[in-house]
Amino acid sequence: MATSRDADEAFRTGNHDKAIGLYFDFLEQFPADFHAWLNLGRALGRIGKHQESLKCFDRALELDIRSLEAWYRRGLALHALGRYADEIPCYDRALELGPWNQPAVLRTVEALRLLGREEEAGALFRDFMARRRTGAREAPG
Repeated sequence: MATSRDADEAFRTGNHDKAIGLYFDFLEQFPADFHAWLNLGRALGRIGKHQESLKCFDRALELDIRSLEAWYRRGLALHALGRYADEIPCYDRALELGPWNQPAVLRTVEALRLLGREEEAGALFRDFMARRRTGAREAPG
């Protein structure tokens, strides 16, 4: 029987196809394992299976709706699918959970720019940099 540790090791060493098989095997026995769903989604994304990856992140969020990482990675999968407008709410949710999350801010800025919303992207980036310089940890009101 596959263990999550075996799957994690395969993923860590870059053997994504093996990791995917091991995660699927593991999840047959333990379908409520949040981390296995999250890591399966990551592995699927690494081999370009972004639609399948998105489904894994959705399942992970069913198990833990407050996971900053699952929301962030869901946004990445949507980005890879070219669904820029759909990815922004994922990063917004990640930022609600962790307002100091620089990758989520930068991904939001990128998505806004791809959507032609330059002013909004610039304002978000300037606000984040100002909060970073002053050490403010709270999201603006």
